Amino acid sequence: MLDLRTLVPADTSALQDFLAAHRSHSMFLASNSRIAPLGATGRREAGCYLGAFEGRSGALVGVAAHYEMGNIVVCAPGHAARLCAGLVRETGRPLSALVGPEPDVSAGLDALGLSAGPFVCDEPEGLFELDLDELRPPAALTQGVVHGRPMAAADFEAVLEWSIDYSVESIGLARSPKLRADSEARLRSYQPDEVWLLEREGRLVSMTRFNARLPDCVQIGEVWTPPELRGRGYARAVLASHLQTWRDRGVTQAVLFTGDRNLPARAAYTALGFREVGRYRVCVFAEPQPPPGP
Repeated sequence: MLDLRTLVPADTSALQDFLAAHRSHSMFLASNSRIAPLGATGRREAGCYLGAFEGRSGALVGVAAHYEMGNIVVCAPGHAARLCAGLVRETGRPLSALVGPEPDVSAGLDALGLSAGPFVCDEPEGLFELDLDELRPPAALTQGVVHGRPMAAADFEAVLEWSIDYSVESIGLARSPKLRADSEARLRSYQPDEVWLLEREGRLVSMTRFNARLPDCVQIGEVWTPPELRGRGYARAVLASHLQTWRDRGVTQAVLFTGDRNLPARAAYTALGFREVGRYRVCVFAEPQPPPGP
């Protein structure tokens, strides 16, 4: 028997224990629930968390969160269909995206009747992880040909343009005033050293940023090199530099996901030491999908 109920602050320890057991697959949930704890409201990381509890033992065996920004993130092996359907009924919010391990997202879409989209982004992705003591930095970085550094205030406009370019190319979003406003708000929400830049001879050539972070683990989000500068190893170097910095601060593991068709990215990550450990899926809807009727 499975019991579904909304998580409350008293469930924080159970939530953290469950997510720790599925860390590589649940970084968004783990990071967001630390930034905006259970019951919090009024910020993009805040959301309603629905948990699946095993009836006999009372153990938490799955969770899904519907965030105020509209995204649902799920990690619920075997229970995603019930959780996603129940969560949308609970919140009554439109659904902008569904994100999580590939089997969970597929089950959630089926339960919501949204398997056919419409999507602007839906590509099979590999989930990769790296123990940072096994990081293999490229020669250009170790020999000082390029160097990495945190974003400074003077870099903001250039990084904003790159972030917009990333959203257009990698997610399929249309250039619009809304995309610019959303990108600017998101960029301002990061700590400066969560966004990392690579320079060569004083010129910015690549960037990366985290999209989830725990004390001992980081998840890489955007990795961007302008098209005219690609094929020179800059993405690999900027990511290695960023991870080296955070390794020195006590982070021991990194996680990322990337599309199966993005062969250059997969090759770069493998060269750094990342290994594929699972399947991931990010489905972004062309328009927010209304919650089902009563």
